[in-house]
Amino acid sequence: MARVWAGLAAALLLVMPATGYGAGAVGAGAAGTGEIRLQIGSHLAEQNGAAFTLDLPPQIVDGRTLVPLRFLAEALGASLQWESQEQRITVSAGPRTIVLWAGRREALVGSLVYKLDVAPLVVNGHTLVPLRFLTEHLGARVEWNEADQSLLIARGVQPAAPRPGWLTGTATDERGAPLAGVTVTATAPGAAPGQTTYTTETDRQGQFALALPDGFYTVTARVSVAYHGEQYRFALHPPGGDDGSYHPSRPGIVRNYVWQLSGRSAGAAAPATAAPSDSGGTLYLLGQDPQDARRLLQLPAGASVEVRLTPVGPLVDGSPGQLLTWRQQFSQQTLNAHPLRDRTWPDIPPGQYTAVARLLAPDGTVRPLYVAAGATAELAAVALLRFPPRQTVSPGPGVPAGGVEPVTLYLLDTAPNEAGE
Repeated sequence: MARVWAGLAAALLLVMPATGYGAGAVGAGAAGTGEIRLQIGSHLAEQNGAAFTLDLPPQIVDGRTLVPLRFLAEALGASLQWESQEQRITVSAGPRTIVLWAGRREALVGSLVYKLDVAPLVVNGHTLVPLRFLTEHLGARVEWNEADQSLLIARGVQPAAPRPGWLTGTATDERGAPLAGVTVTATAPGAAPGQTTYTTETDRQGQFALALPDGFYTVTARVSVAYHGEQYRFALHPPGGDDGSYHPSRPGIVRNYVWQLSGRSAGAAAPATAAPSDSGGTLYLLGQDPQDARRLLQLPAGASVEVRLTPVGPLVDGSPGQLLTWRQQFSQQTLNAHPLRDRTWPDIPPGQYTAVARLLAPDGTVRPLYVAAGATAELAAVALLRFPPRQTVSPGPGVPAGGVEPVTLYLLDTAPNEAGE
């Protein structure tokens, strides 16, 4: 089972029963982890050591392997939805959504379009879709054993093992899906630039390997992505944190990295800006007119202010975002001190959002507020905001420059053309 046959895995297909689907979700698997073992021509399957009987055995048809989708997707923690009118299949797992259509050689992951080598087909009540495409986007890998025609499907990338004189490891997103093209840099102390820095990139399986001369090295990783016409860079961190210490190359260095869209990575250095997260964006809330600082938001004692952010398209990593809500109640003491000035909403997954706000009065009445994203924007009922990339400021020693800049959201209870003085 140890050998991966890339040629076959690239052509794998899987079969999904199309019968018995309603308009809603079919259901999600309870496990979502561990290993799945299948064998060509056998109705028996194994998941985490438990035996299952498949409706159809895995088959090789025209050089392509077919396996049951429902069993596989639910075993990987995904839910399925079938829409018969459009012949559309939706596979959902956490923040990731994959959409395929019978007869169409394209698929959607979030809002990103992918071309497929083979279009999904409905044959005898079963839908066939590309296995490798699905498993990679669900954060799983496939290993093929040619001797006994068996398959091992496992969550995540293949763990790296220490190799003397080498830096090895993996890079994944928060769900465990492999990240290709992540730049990994090893730096030795105290010598001239160019002689002590070694760089490599992760492959399609999220793995990297870099030979290093005997010495001690710090290791960093970053991912670069284009988003709405701008280039973003984000630092990746090991799940257990990284204190920036030096590691000897002689026994081998293993570093496994994760790209987090929010939350401080354990052990990560504090960012140079006031943002409390080295991953997510920070929204500053300010109750005044961006064009006239004399016009302030008027809040009665006991009132609450609520701000909602709705994602517009995918987040910066291509995953779908979620509706986010911030709410705070203001006492008279709070209003006397600072009526909604420089309140901070930290750790927002970077992306593009529409922002709306409202005032919740003590008597239960609700009144919309005007909002503006940035000092040069105009107040309106809805504001479009996106966290711009941080290009020059490093979050800390040994961490590549990157991340996002904070955004200020202005709120006011009167329109610009109303008498507010």
